[in-house]
Amino acid sequence: VIAASLRHTLRGEARRVAPDSIVEIHLHPDCRCEFVTRAGISGEAALLGTSFVAPYLTILNLQPLEGRWARHVVILPDAVNREIFRKLRVVLKWRCGKPSEEA
Repeated sequence: VIAASLRHTLRGEARRVAPDSIVEIHLHPDCRCEFVTRAGISGEAALLGTSFVAPYLTILNLQPLEGRWARHVVILPDAVNREIFRKLRVVLKWRCGKPSEEA
């Protein structure tokens, strides 16, 4: 069971190769998110206050409006444009309910 969970997590969240992996996010000024999966399916989600923001790592915890389970997006600074990552962190910290932060 643990090995299956690890495989699912690595495939979906870490490597983003699973068809239901979130590969694109649009954050609205009111902190709603639109996302697109690798399979091209779009959805809308609310940003949860349990999201984590730090200069070295950002984790977005999303609750899809049509869905039961929360989705998680891990963003590392070397995976995106530096300036866009900085702007995302500022918006998440100061506009979107202040997700938990370390540092």
